[in-house]
Amino acid sequence: MAQSSESIEHLLEDVSYLIYEMDALESVINEVPLYENPANSESIFDLIAMIDFAQTHYYKPLLEQLFTQVKVDVSIKPIKQLYKESEQEVEEIEELLPRLISNRKKISDWLSKIPMDSFFRTGKINAEHVSMQSLLADMLQFERKQLRLVADRVIAMDSTTSEKPQ
Repeated sequence: MAQSSESIEHLLEDVSYLIYEMDALESVINEVPLYENPANSESIFDLIAMIDFAQTHYYKPLLEQLFTQVKVDVSIKPIKQLYKESEQEVEEIEELLPRLISNRKKISDWLSKIPMDSFFRTGKINAEHVSMQSLLADMLQFERKQLRLVADRVIAMDSTTSEKPQ
């Protein structure tokens, strides 16, 4: 990814955009079975909960380390593995979505206060050189993938129910 102030500004806008996506999701989420695990994959609830878990337990701590520490060299397990090992208690979606939005606002506010040149700071994460900028891009890619899976499931469920004779 190109290192420019403009590309960082776009990333920061995308970070804030998740807040609006979660608001939109809130209006349709109660119409689908949230806790069904189809074909050995995560439930819709888990897909959404993993976004919150990733931003609070994976990306934000790593971003903070890259910002505050002179030398960063960490090894960390993949997000899905960390999430499964965390034994997160199942909660209601009505609690999860507002918390996810609140956590995202905190991250977005924190990022907006960081000097632009700090986004180019690098460290080693799992033996790879990573900048704050590339870590943010990775976070957004992960979230888009999760939300795409949620949308695909909702569409599949909607088409299945619309195909049933009435």
